[in-house]
Amino acid sequence: MKKAVIFDMDGVLIDSESVYRKQLIDYLNDKGAVFTDSDLNAIAGGTSKHYDALFHRLLGDTMGEKEVFAEMNQRYGRFQDWKSVMFPHLKELIEYLKEKGYRMIVASSSRMFEIEEIVKAIELDSYFEFYLSGEMFHESKPNPAIYIEAAKRLGLDASECIVIEDSTYGIEAAVRAHMSVIARRDDRFGYDQSEADYLIDDYREVKALLEVME
Repeated sequence: MKKAVIFDMDGVLIDSESVYRKQLIDYLNDKGAVFTDSDLNAIAGGTSKHYDALFHRLLGDTMGEKEVFAEMNQRYGRFQDWKSVMFPHLKELIEYLKEKGYRMIVASSSRMFEIEEIVKAIELDSYFEFYLSGEMFHESKPNPAIYIEAAKRLGLDASECIVIEDSTYGIEAAVRAHMSVIARRDDRFGYDQSEADYLIDDYREVKALLEVME
């Protein structure tokens, strides 16, 4: 029996990848960097290590994720209107899950302060028991450690957990943790979503899937 739903954040709760990508393209173009869509797809849903590797290659050894995003925030301002990019019907799904007694957490590769800030901004913080951040682990997704720890803290077996993901790295991590995976379909960033158990286009589809998964 499924007892918990674990949500990724970027690309699952909010359509953040499109926000980040537009700013990043503007920034890299201003810097005169030569890059391809494949370069950007390789970091979508990735960790600081993925970003560091790309930025070092494009901009020099002194430019990693922290340096680049600090400059971007200074230049463009930090994006704040997270409610405007929250996915449709997400809150209805979460309210339904709460009503049915599912436990819910967020497990994201993003930094903890970003998770806390964004989940509060979209007014969903009261629904989640706790958050796990990729910065808490030696290796983030696709390493399954974050999902293994999620089950441990929930006191549940992996078979009792459902993960909602979108990226190649996130789906792989959840599969390696032996959890059921629902992927929110996204063909904009070159994700391989083939390992997911189910693909959805709309969060209203999840209710019917839960009946099947039980």
